[in-house]
Amino acid sequence: FQKNARTNAFYCLAKGIFCLEKISVELADMTFDLTPVDECAKAAAALLKQPGPVYHLFHPEMFAVRDILKSIGRTIPEVERSEFEEHLRELAGRGLGPELGMLIGQYNRICQVPSRISPVCAQTCRELEKVGFSWKPVDPSMVHRFF
Repeated sequence: FQKNARTNAFYCLAKGIFCLEKISVELADMTFDLTPVDECAKAAAALLKQPGPVYHLFHPEMFAVRDILKSIGRTIPEVERSEFEEHLRELAGRGLGPELGMLIGQYNRICQVPSRISPVCAQTCRELEKVGFSWKPVDPSMVHRFF
């Protein structure tokens, strides 16, 4: 995966999610961009000679946490915030605090300040099509291979 996985935000967040036995609806709804870096590099290279001022390079298919978990065969009950927060306290009490740190930080952010920005790459995809590039399908279960 990478040499410094323990300092990678996505890795730490995913590791925290994999510790869960319950998940809040808010967290289950959170989406991820799972664009493989080599695909993104190919897309960037394909656009080098295009005249556009700004491109948003990411695979157009985003995956919700619940879909990623489902793709790896994990079904976690979705619960209300109060029950989920109690579950986090229980897991931390079992010594899983370090594994949950990034997850708890992200969960607090999505609960306090719901996202108002949804990235859009439709224009970039149209430009990529013009130069013969198309995104390969992304398999959300590939996340599991890193653990």
